Amino acid sequence: MPSSKPASETATESVKSASLRQGLSLLRHDKNQSNTHNAILAWGVETVGLLIAILAFIAIIITLAVHQGRPLPGWPHLISINALIAVFTAILKAALVLPVASGISKLKWLWFTKPREAGDLEHFDSASKGPWGSFLLLLDLRGRHLAALGALITVLATAIDPFSQQILKYHDCLRPVGGARGTPATIPITNYYGAGSYFTNGDSKATDGNMTAGIYLGLINPPANLSSTIVPNCATGNCTFSTNTTDTYTTVAMCSSCTDISKAIQNSSTSQLSNYTTSSGCQIGPGGIFANSMYVADESDDAEPSFVTIDTLVAQNNPEGNSWRPFAARCNLVPCVNTYTGNVSNGVLRETLVSSKIMPYIGVDFVYWYSLVLPSISRNGKDITCSATAEPRHDTDLCTDMGYTPYNFSAPNRHCWPNDCVWTLGVNPTGGIQALMLQLLNGTQVVDVDGVPEGVPWAVNLWNQGVTNLTHFETAFAGLADQITSVMRQKGDNSTTPLAVGTTLGLQTCIGVRWSWLSFPASLIALTIVFFAITILRISSSEIRKMWKSSSLVLLFHGLSIYSLHRVEDGQSEEQRNENTEDDAKKVTTKLQSSGSEFEFVEVPALKT
Repeated sequence: MPSSKPASETATESVKSASLRQGLSLLRHDKNQSNTHNAILAWGVETVGLLIAILAFIAIIITLAVHQGRPLPGWPHLISINALIAVFTAILKAALVLPVASGISKLKWLWFTKPREAGDLEHFDSASKGPWGSFLLLLDLRGRHLAALGALITVLATAIDPFSQQILKYHDCLRPVGGARGTPATIPITNYYGAGSYFTNGDSKATDGNMTAGIYLGLINPPANLSSTIVPNCATGNCTFSTNTTDTYTTVAMCSSCTDISKAIQNSSTSQLSNYTTSSGCQIGPGGIFANSMYVADESDDAEPSFVTIDTLVAQNNPEGNSWRPFAARCNLVPCVNTYTGNVSNGVLRETLVSSKIMPYIGVDFVYWYSLVLPSISRNGKDITCSATAEPRHDTDLCTDMGYTPYNFSAPNRHCWPNDCVWTLGVNPTGGIQALMLQLLNGTQVVDVDGVPEGVPWAVNLWNQGVTNLTHFETAFAGLADQITSVMRQKGDNSTTPLAVGTTLGLQTCIGVRWSWLSFPASLIALTIVFFAITILRISSSEIRKMWKSSSLVLLFHGLSIYSLHRVEDGQSEEQRNENTEDDAKKVTTKLQSSGSEFEFVEVPALKT
């Protein structure tokens, strides 16, 4: 019986049937593939891409951590730390987009499990190709689908480059230098100071010229601190002698202390005359002349003879300046062994006192000196214990009956130590400094006449217009002690103790890291991992897992290409069909429908707006 259908409809159904058989064949082929690959293998390329992104991020962190705080590496001119970070960033960005783009393409099939406009296919495909398409998809989906997260990641990934450029910062830093400018820095120190003269039976004692000048300078114009009197050898003006708290150096020094002895002032004043005295001989009055009187005692009340003791009695003005009261202070100078840390910055030495030990008095009859043996020392970076022996172990060892004085005598108990374990102020400077201080200060007075003090300059400095207190004396004698220490260190014997050696530093450009700027790429990686994991779970639990992940080849053989087009174009001229093909295709509402183990796109009623 002849068919009643028009020839055009018969041809259309025939082509559709053939297209359907071919499309279903492709889908069945894909099903066979999915049965032979597990989920990991099905997403193998994307998984590798995500791993590469993570490894690139780790490489950035390692590179930054290794070079943080260090000078710019001496790499070839065309290679820099910035370029290396840029390369890792480019790898991270490219690898990060791979699983996101593939996920968006796969999710389009999930999107079409419900009735959608066919034009959405183009939106998903554009989103998988770059940030602009992702931005449009993001506006279209408005967070209604998992693909919106992938689109957001793609858009945000464009900002990785400017963020990576903010990670590095550069600053000036001091680092050890080599070559001629890298000459080791040095600071003068000494184990032994013996300059001066001490004649037979101690009848004549004298300091040498350097110490004499130092004492005068310390009395008249005391330094602000010891560091200002020491001249280090530092070629660049920036050196370090102490990179940590254990890097110290030790030297012979002079220490000072002052105490308030005002309670010991003896008052024998009458109604007509004022008279204040101290047991050491200082006196203010009688006769109404208020003066600053000083006396240097040869010996103090201590068990061991004091090196230098200075008693000072002052008519101390009150803050208003209309009355006064007597004030007395006792200041001592005593040889000591000081340990310091030090650094030179912009040509200025800054030393910090770590510890101080008083040297004990040693002597026989009129021959005496000050010496100290430390229990341990640092030698060539190693801690050495200082132990005594009855006989010298080396020619340079120091023993209690030799090496200290020009006189021949033997100590009752002989002990010998390595020379760098012993710190000594010799006989000559011991007697010479004491004699000079006694000469300059003993019995010295300052008389204040009509507000103009009269006296030797160093006494006038101590008088200070009567505006004195214990702090004033402590500062004055600390300056004197520092000046004496400076002479000892710079003019002492360095044969047993070499100069303190430090490291010369030069100004270089160092690398800083702004770690907070890494939070953005780290967040993108975390979002990508979440997106990728959820996509795999959603796809693996859906029927569309049987379809090709992102390929659109199925659409070449399967769908509405002939039947729907024939219906839509019915009644249109050829010119109209050419002009309206794309618009008509976008208006078609379709759905991906499963028929058992097979899929097909079916046209459904238009969505209500």
